[in-house]
Amino acid sequence: MSRRSKPMISFLMPALNEEDALPVVIKSIPVSKLKTVGYSVEIVVVDNASTDNTAKVAKKLGARVVKERKRGYGSAYKKGFKSVKGDIIITGDADNTYPFKDSLKFIKILEKEDLEFITTNRFSNMGKKSMTFRNRFGNYVFRTATNILFGLKLEDSWSGMWIFRTKALKHLNITSDGMPLSQEIKIEAFKKLGVRAKEIPINFTNVRIGEAKLEPWKDGVRTLKFFARKKLGLLR
Repeated sequence: MSRRSKPMISFLMPALNEEDALPVVIKSIPVSKLKTVGYSVEIVVVDNASTDNTAKVAKKLGARVVKERKRGYGSAYKKGFKSVKGDIIITGDADNTYPFKDSLKFIKILEKEDLEFITTNRFSNMGKKSMTFRNRFGNYVFRTATNILFGLKLEDSWSGMWIFRTKALKHLNITSDGMPLSQEIKIEAFKKLGVRAKEIPINFTNVRIGEAKLEPWKDGVRTLKFFARKKLGLLR
């Protein structure tokens, strides 16, 4: 780490056609509060081949834009992981569903408990309109499968908000280019980092802005195939 009094925080979010949501999301990041207590901050938006003004809006709002032409949740994140400059990464979708406003609280937990990786549990306090019944049921199914197959005890295996030290990435074998990356990073973190990985509750009460990018059936099938290959050790 450099001579900065506190670590640099990188907010990282993949974005596919999120021009309407980004102004709300980026303004919800407590940049001033973090800087006041000594952290430096960067906001990195991975433009995943958007066809709207996502990149232009993000730049106007002070974010650094990284381009990833290969569409896919995993592809966007893998490009973002290589692009951040911070010591701590905070992730979340660019559709206003995650509580970036609570980031300082999450960072304090990471530092106070000397953790390497935190994932979040959206079900601890979820708004009635924050997730459809279909997606809740799907989360239950895949959470159960993840826990049984990989010996974990997660309450929310699909959550896309993670708070972790950038250096932890060198211990994780991240391979997925699609939605299974959300499962994979948790599997890797809890298996490789042990007690220095933790799941914490968050307030998941925002309402999404724009269209959901998740394709429940296709992404479900892809995730089942991923589970099989991951369990058999076929992913490198």
